[in-house]
Amino acid sequence: MSTVFEAVRAAQLPLLTVMLLAAGTAKLSPRARAVHGPAGLMPVPWRRPAVIATAVLEIAVALALIVLSGPYAVVARLVAAILFATAAVALVELRLRLPDEGCGCFGELSGAPVGRRSIARAFVFASAAALTLGEPASGFEATLGLGWSGLGVIALEVAALAALSPELRPALVGLGYRPPCDLREVPLGRTMATLRASAEWRALARRITEPEPVDVWRELCWRYVAYPGAARGRPVMVVFAVSLEGRHPEVRATVVDASTGSVLREPPVSVSAPG
Repeated sequence: MSTVFEAVRAAQLPLLTVMLLAAGTAKLSPRARAVHGPAGLMPVPWRRPAVIATAVLEIAVALALIVLSGPYAVVARLVAAILFATAAVALVELRLRLPDEGCGCFGELSGAPVGRRSIARAFVFASAAALTLGEPASGFEATLGLGWSGLGVIALEVAALAALSPELRPALVGLGYRPPCDLREVPLGRTMATLRASAEWRALARRITEPEPVDVWRELCWRYVAYPGAARGRPVMVVFAVSLEGRHPEVRATVVDASTGSVLREPPVSVSAPG
């Protein structure tokens, strides 16, 4: 029985290391533009720095798990357990406050609204990290010492984690049918995250006078978001158009006089939401 437990415990270290490295590198990807996850609860200027800081911490903890042994390893594993437990609690809060927002666990792949699976996965990782506290070997040594039983444990856990990972569908979408963008369901939270990460939003945010849009509507592959604003001492409507197509949606904007309907600012050809 103890041999089985030791195999299960040792198998957690390579699994946790791979997951943390994957999560960290996905968040730091230069192609990652929209900000998803608990960072969405923070003020806009802090969101991207918070994502970068989280990614750096995840990569640092992953390297510590694989290299360190002895008392230092205990600290690294405790940090990993706290990191995953904190993430699970933050995802619960995110689901309550921004139900359409993605978890951001693996960057842009995690754009689907937070669900029970993402929360359960974070708790599973927290438990796995806590389980490794008694493992004397470093992650590297534990990986080299894995026998068939350890590999079997990893295979079972990977299958379970795949079932808890909503990211698999977008990751594999190129292998199957994908509906046209005008028929595709795109959460409003994802649109708003893309908008608020864009250059157009930053350029016009000072013109907006209300925190919430007065109108949101969809036309084919575009979602439009209208905010009340002020320019040159008169009321205006700041209207954004966010594409629903592609992983790096275009964002366009125009400013319209609220009284006459005349355009005060022509929309640009297109602006991709930056990181």
